[in-house]
Amino acid sequence: MRYKLLVPMKRSPHPPEYTARGVAWGVFWGMTPLVGVQMPVVTAHWLLFRLHPRTNFHLLQGLAWVWISNVFTMVPMYYSFYVTGQVMLGRLHHVSGYDTFAKLFTFSAWQRDSFWETITQYFAYVWEQFGLPLAVGWLPWAMVAGWIGYKVSLRIIRERRQRILKKRLRRAMLEEAGGTGD
Repeated sequence: MRYKLLVPMKRSPHPPEYTARGVAWGVFWGMTPLVGVQMPVVTAHWLLFRLHPRTNFHLLQGLAWVWISNVFTMVPMYYSFYVTGQVMLGRLHHVSGYDTFAKLFTFSAWQRDSFWETITQYFAYVWEQFGLPLAVGWLPWAMVAGWIGYKVSLRIIRERRQRILKKRLRRAMLEEAGGTGD
């Protein structure tokens, strides 16, 4: 993770804000339930906003940071989105833990209706019980995580550049002091 995410972010030759916006948008889109299409979404977002200097961002950073959601983090993230969505929709009685979440994948109409009626009812059921809370619940997570991604990456990049500048200044002063004594 360090070599794929942090090192390229730190070593980016672009302005810190440009790189940090890439991290922020990557984290934002990575915190969505759109696993599988997040990279095309980041690319489309970049294409739409790249013409204005205040909204342009580092595309490669955005694409890299989207991978905070992956097969290892997807289930906990989806569950967090689900619970948050249920709370935001005022369905506090539906939030009873992971067992309720798992029950969303069982559907009682499988045997009693025709195939197409079952499929239609199933998708309506999944949307109501699972999709709608996910569609609502990811937004606060993405906004907060994107903002944190921006602030933290901006700080890391600026601190690194400040350290490099100090080292260069010290080295230049030492060379200057050493060079005048000859």
